[in-house]
Amino acid sequence: MEEERINEVREVSAAERAKQVRVMQAEAQAQEQLVQEVKAAEAAETAARHRAAELTTIAQAEFDAASRQAEAKKILADAVKVEQAAPGLAQVMVQEANASALEKTGVAEARVIEVKADAN
Repeated sequence: MEEERINEVREVSAAERAKQVRVMQAEAQAQEQLVQEVKAAEAAETAARHRAAELTTIAQAEFDAASRQAEAKKILADAVKVEQAAPGLAQVMVQEANASALEKTGVAEARVIEVKADAN
């Protein structure tokens, strides 16, 4: 009977040790899986940050290009306006020059008349 109890204690102890080994192995596997998941999450976060930076850079470049294109279109539109206004502006300048010449002719003729009147 004593021997049976000793054998029973040995079997219970062996079973307890085997149980502890299985528990430690399960904890180690769970810990390893957790580490792998954390590393995968960190890698995904780093990749997402890089992608966000890439998209931001692309968006900024597209914005800058659109701004330059809009400015170029504005300059072109102003140039077209000036080109279209040039003939009318030239005509106005010719008319102003003619009016100025006519005025100067009238002033000169008036002086001639004054000088002739003073001479008489």
